[in-house]
Amino acid sequence: MRRRPRPVTEAAVLRCMAALQPVTLNGRPVTVPFRFYTSTGSRRTSPVAGLPRGENVLRVGALARPGARPGTQPAPPFVIPFWF
Repeated sequence: MRRRPRPVTEAAVLRCMAALQPVTLNGRPVTVPFRFYTSTGSRRTSPVAGLPRGENVLRVGALARPGARPGTQPAPPFVIPFWF
């Protein structure tokens, strides 16, 4: 049986992920609470108050590719456009 990691360990891993995968919304850096999930059916919502009508763009930095040679181009960020 696998034990759940200690909360302090989980927090350290999530801080590392946040540093490796920066998030921007409409070109501005945002701090988002990274979380572990085991189900895609969580029905979590995101606050959208204050976002402009029309197109908005969320960008999430991609992790470095395993085995990538030094000097190779980094992976492009994930780009998620959405509209109101």
